[in-house]
Amino acid sequence: VDYPVMLSNFAEKALQEFDPEYRVEVIPHGIEKDFGYTVNGRPEFRRSIEVPDDAFLFGTVGRNAYYPGRKGLDRLIRAFAEAEIENSYLYIHTGKWSESGSMAIEKVVEFYAEQHPWIEGRIKFPDEYNLVMGYSQNGMNALYSALDCYVQPTLGEGFGLPVMEAQACGCAVIATDCTSMPDIVCPHT
Repeated sequence: VDYPVMLSNFAEKALQEFDPEYRVEVIPHGIEKDFGYTVNGRPEFRRSIEVPDDAFLFGTVGRNAYYPGRKGLDRLIRAFAEAEIENSYLYIHTGKWSESGSMAIEKVVEFYAEQHPWIEGRIKFPDEYNLVMGYSQNGMNALYSALDCYVQPTLGEGFGLPVMEAQACGCAVIATDCTSMPDIVCPHT
């Protein structure tokens, strides 16, 4: 094609504001049709990360990169610590290792645990071997099915597939009101 193909209505609007005469086509990302809630996945996944069945589990999926800012994992940890929601846990599906542009996420948890001791042991991460090898479709279904609320603390996404995947599994979503998030969390408001 000789014109841009955008992944979200946000991107189309931004380009149209730049040049109203510019031709743009919106072709949204799709998701795997096999994403869906799994009854067995919920207790299995919670057991694997040592979270009680009756606990409220927040979670997010994202790469530990582009620090400071864009993914917002540090802000999510802070918000969780300051909220002090009884019997709640936070699962962050990302690597704890340091790479160029990443944050020492365990140090961020330690920092907020000093101020809010109640979060000790309540912020969970994936098994690093399985994270590196890649979760199967069933594994991701179990992850999203185990969550009570998916949180997307980003300041910028091209589209935000984890939000769509969480919703496809019936998970409630809280997302920032920026870039493509309103297009996929509440597109008709």
